Amino acid sequence: MKEIERKFKVSVEGSVLGKNKGCKIVQGYFFMDGCCDKIIRIRIKDDKQAYVAIKIGKGLVKEELEHEISIECAKDFLAETSFIIEKIRYKLGRWEIDVFEKDLFGLIIGECELASEDEKLPLLPDGIKIKEEVTDDVSFANSTLAKKNKGGEKNGNKK
Repeated sequence: MKEIERKFKVSVEGSVLGKNKGCKIVQGYFFMDGCCDKIIRIRIKDDKQAYVAIKIGKGLVKEELEHEISIECAKDFLAETSFIIEKIRYKLGRWEIDVFEKDLFGLIIGECELASEDEKLPLLPDGIKIKEEVTDDVSFANSTLAKKNKGGEKNGNKK
């Protein structure tokens, strides 16, 4: 399935996120062909739902196949990778605001999925300001961020 998504470094003013319940996300990555544009992602949401996804491509348009898996299976996979990130995701209309934790603390990314490549972005919620677009900057891909995240003991995931 095609995913069209724009990403931005954003700043958050006041308690705009505190008014919404965030979702705790832990995700780990396995790299195919030794590159960042073909990956397998394991994601656990609020320790209640888990998914495996194959993502191909980078930038604005990517291919993504995602399937729900058991929490136990996801934890087993996460135990086998050191490439893990943790974040709190806030859904604000069509926008998703990711507040990163651990070694990536302070990084806040806003993402918006679009129906087409030329669709105009919906307005950002009050209190969220765009600092810089990073859609085409591979250094802000979650998989790349996971490579930079040191964590220690696989960010708390133990075998």
